[in-house]
Amino acid sequence: MKFSRKYGIALLTIGCMALLYIGIVIWAKATIKEQLQSLNSTDQELQYTDMSLSLFSRSCTISDVYAEKKNKFKVSASQCSLSGVDILSLLRGDKIIVNNLVIDTPNIILYSKDSTTTQEKKNIQALSTSVWIKNIQLTKGSFLQKNKNDSIQAIAVDSFSLDIQDFRLDSNTVKQKIPFTLKDISGNVRTIKTHLNNYYQFTIDQLNIASSYIHLINYAITPTVSEQNFLQQIHKEQDYMKLQGASLKINSPQFIESNDLLMIKSKTVLIDSLQFDISRNKKLPDDTSKKKLYSTLLKDLPFKISIDSLVATKSYIKYTEQPDSKLDPGVLEFHNLSLNSSSISTLPDAKKVNIVINADYMNQAPITFNWEMDMRATDDAFTIQGSIKDVEAASINAFIAPTLHIEAEGKLSEFYFTFSGNKHRALGDASIHYDHLKLKPLRHKAKMLTSILTRAANLMIGKQKHKGRVTKKDIKVERDPTKSFWNYVWLCIRRGLIKTVES
Repeated sequence: MKFSRKYGIALLTIGCMALLYIGIVIWAKATIKEQLQSLNSTDQELQYTDMSLSLFSRSCTISDVYAEKKNKFKVSASQCSLSGVDILSLLRGDKIIVNNLVIDTPNIILYSKDSTTTQEKKNIQALSTSVWIKNIQLTKGSFLQKNKNDSIQAIAVDSFSLDIQDFRLDSNTVKQKIPFTLKDISGNVRTIKTHLNNYYQFTIDQLNIASSYIHLINYAITPTVSEQNFLQQIHKEQDYMKLQGASLKINSPQFIESNDLLMIKSKTVLIDSLQFDISRNKKLPDDTSKKKLYSTLLKDLPFKISIDSLVATKSYIKYTEQPDSKLDPGVLEFHNLSLNSSSISTLPDAKKVNIVINADYMNQAPITFNWEMDMRATDDAFTIQGSIKDVEAASINAFIAPTLHIEAEGKLSEFYFTFSGNKHRALGDASIHYDHLKLKPLRHKAKMLTSILTRAANLMIGKQKHKGRVTKKDIKVERDPTKSFWNYVWLCIRRGLIKTVES
């Protein structure tokens, strides 16, 4: 009898505890539902089909979630699961601490922010509750950012799966450019597309992310209009470009924010199998705006960079220039291009940047280019050194015949140049070694020749011997500030060629 009484008391206790547990679960679910329902208003909406709650595992699962804020975003997910919720912190109301958050098939649509965003950001209020989620898993998601006033997709991501460690959001982080912190992120993203402007889009077939690297596979910058339509829409001379790359890998990436300034660091950036096609039509008016050299362009970035080394391999660059619609375009091609750069930094202690480029000009003649930039110099000081060897006449004529209206016969055995300068002027030396090299005007194509080209063509290597070497020192070059750095380099090379020819 005594045993039966104890047994009954135990059953009663268990029953009361079960009822209490059920009551707490019902109360908690009702409270959560009430809180979620309170988020609905005239300009925002939150819906779901089912919710399950477990106090023992401190978990909550919500199915078929849909959230929308008018003109801001739309988010849906088949399921959101929280586990390891810190109940005491939640009851106190000052912190939300969760061990795991799993979101299945999140579909996110953001609408581009309006012009008042910057002003609103300055008045960000402190968060009353901080958020710490130790692990977040996003599986089989998609992302789309759209402009509110048109159908243009600013950014589109077909599929992504991400694993985020140690996510934190609080009153301090929301004031930063990146409004949250995290310890690590890994995963993969497939088929990314974004419009850069009215003429170009940027695509990535696959983006792999890990703690030690960011890897872009099969990326491209491609025109959204034909070259003919492009020329009809622009009013000044502008390059028409196509860029494709097989691989771009950023090793040991770091994103650091200090004193409201973002810094991006990396041990190495590796570029493999890049193809870059550039086309320019000279019949359009020149763009007379002043162009900055690369050292200034890097320092003017809205963030700081520090890259220990930059390496490019197995790449290709093609430059096509159309001087006159009635003539064939001039072509420059650089095959098997490789690039090696020392540290590139815009930090106060930045060292000089040394870049070495090797390629086969027109897939035939080896060319070497050494380039040094002083990142701390206010006048964009630089030094360039280069050489090209064994250039056949056909390789020379591919560019100079249609653009300069002259053609070469024979062979350019070697040409060396060294120039040091700044954003205003350069001074250097050049040396040429030739073998039966002659230059002559193409009178049947050219309407007229400038005095320099006529003199160069008539001199045919300065009436020198058919073979020989000529060196010229103290060659002066004045930069046109409305032209790019590479135009500046071309002026130095051309001036060196002309001076050695005249000798």
